[in-house]
Parts: sequence; structure tokens; C-alpha cells
Amino acid sequence: MTRSVILISVLLFLGAALPQTAQASFWMECDVTADVKKTDQDGLYHIIPQEAVVTDGHVAKGSACLTDKKGETLHVKIDGDNIPTGENIRLQYRHYNAMGPNGVVDSETWTAVE
Repeated sequence: MTRSVILISVLLFLGAALPQTAQASFWMECDVTADVKKTDQDGLYHIIPQEAVVTDGHVAKGSACLTDKKGETLHVKIDGDNIPTGENIRLQYRHYNAMGPNGVVDSETWTAVE
């Protein structure tokens, strides 16, 4: 009983004492080769990732990226002007996920690589 009370007290203290920056976060960047098609909506594209490799972040560089989305059609916004369309277009994919004071923060961005 005493050990349980001490353990719970320690866990509560650590939870209250840790700074906000110690909360979990995750990010990665990937170099993606995809087929890109323009949609009728401004800035939105249909892409089909063919190859994707991690270039930076919390995953080992050179690891496979977007393995669950390879070969599937994704409807995404691509940042930038004059986005090329066609086969084997290079894109940069960035994913960020963290716990903020108001809940989960999740962001994905796609950018054309020149």
C-alpha cells in the first residue's frame, strides 16, 4: 500500500513538474516521386506516390516513407507556383505531430521540388 502511494505521488509530481516542451512530438521530411494531376479546385492535386524516402526528422534517414500510401491516389494541396504535372514529379512531404495545450496538433505539407 505504501509503495503504491509513493509511486502515484512520484508520477503525479513528474507530470506536473515537466515543462511543456517535454511533451511528445514527431516530425519527418520525405523526398517523394509521384504522378501528379491537377484537379478542378485551385491548388489541389491528385498524386500517386511511387517512391518516398525519409530525408530528415525522427525517422532514420533513407528509410521508406508513406509506405501505406504508395500507389494510392491522394487528394492534396501542393504549396508553390507553377506546380509541374505528369509522371515522376519530385515533391517534398513534411509531417509534424505534437501535443499542444489545446490538444493534438497535426500538419502535413506538400511542396514541389524544382
